[in-house]
Amino acid sequence: GEPVSIPLTIYGTKGCIKGDILIREDGRRIGIEELFEKKTKSEIKDAFFPYGIKNPMALETLEFLKAIKEERDMETSGLEGLRDLAASYALIESSLMGQSIKVDDVETGKIGRYEEEINTYYSVT
Repeated sequence: GEPVSIPLTIYGTKGCIKGDILIREDGRRIGIEELFEKKTKSEIKDAFFPYGIKNPMALETLEFLKAIKEERDMETSGLEGLRDLAASYALIESSLMGQSIKVDDVETGKIGRYEEEINTYYSVT
């Protein structure tokens, strides 16, 4: 049959957020994005979505260009991105190997069973 999907639900004292819907204690429902658009001050919207940009890749590119222009580091460094990617691969490696895997071991290349085929194809050593 079709897989059952249970949306992420966060409970609070005055309601809950279920998936992308806010359900208030009186039962009223509103979409989170709609609520953000209606209730959030413009300076906060501009901080999250400068120039009204909402595409994640465009936002990342804008951040990159601003960092160059302002001669500063980006909010998220390449090293942090590498660490995040290693954490994702550690989950895959753990599943393949049936055991706990340290993110450090994936990041340093000590463990890389999942990546072996890719590395061989691209001649990565």
